[in-house]
Amino acid sequence: MISINELHGWEIYDLSAITAETVWIDSRIGISFREHRSNFLRCKIMDVPIWDCQSIHLRSKTPPSEVWNVLISMDADLVGISIKSPIMGDLFTDYLSYFSQRAGYIRQISPRILKVDRNPDEIWRESLDKKARNAVRRAEKSGVKVERIDPADHIDDIVECNRSKRGVPPCYTDRKCVAEEIEENKIKFGGGFQPIGAFLKDKLVGYAYIIFVSRDLALFSKFFINYNFGSMSIGELLLWHGIKEVAGRVRFLQYGSWSRYHSGLDMFLEHFGFSREFKTLNIYIPLSKAGKMLLLQKKAVNRVINSGMLVKLSQNRFMRDRWYLLKSIRKRFT
Repeated sequence: MISINELHGWEIYDLSAITAETVWIDSRIGISFREHRSNFLRCKIMDVPIWDCQSIHLRSKTPPSEVWNVLISMDADLVGISIKSPIMGDLFTDYLSYFSQRAGYIRQISPRILKVDRNPDEIWRESLDKKARNAVRRAEKSGVKVERIDPADHIDDIVECNRSKRGVPPCYTDRKCVAEEIEENKIKFGGGFQPIGAFLKDKLVGYAYIIFVSRDLALFSKFFINYNFGSMSIGELLLWHGIKEVAGRVRFLQYGSWSRYHSGLDMFLEHFGFSREFKTLNIYIPLSKAGKMLLLQKKAVNRVINSGMLVKLSQNRFMRDRWYLLKSIRKRFT
């Protein structure tokens, strides 16, 4: 059996848990803990992103039973385990079989992934369609250039890019938060943190953070352009240069760490060959009565979402106006 002290060699990353209480392993984010609170329930959740440490498992062949023994020794009500099929290889079946027997709920998601185990010329010919190639050329003719950057030198322009997009979280437009995130990425990922920036006449008009998670996987953890220059195909050129940065160095490039369907984003990425054919499973295992109750709530919410009821209600103007009114009233009393 392995212990927490022996986990120092595991390269485990969980990009979504930066603000959670986290067990740090080898100066990187590892098994993370977060607390669910409601009027009727308080529950401690442990997130275990196994799909982000696949190179370690492929090298050490760690059986799922040993990982499970470590997890149940820790204080939590619910365990959320993520496994990804194309990267874990044969281990995916082993982990799925083992943890499915204990699962209270399994959710399948489809991240946006591009195979990049080729040289850039092959990707240009085989993955990009005509529209994508023309957009890249258009941006280059407009004078846009992309290069590696130290984002700490461009915080004001980064904040301007973030602010140009509607609906971003407040921390994205706060200079202090942006600077702290940059330093956190440098500390956690070291040389695996590779930012690139798009410039127009020496002004940063777009940026992307690429993180090399392992020998198999890299991902765009941030991707923003200045929408005041949206007609110049800056995003297309930035995406293409990001693809070139990782081509031949890893097997897969993932866009973002979330997978909710977004018609505009999905269409944009499909022009560059990204697809959702790869399977990721989130397996939730209750360890207490509180964990079981939280899973029941989660199942009920997902049934409503999958039924399409919320989409139909959002299309009804009267119901939408009532919903926003209720939200505004609730804010006044909370």
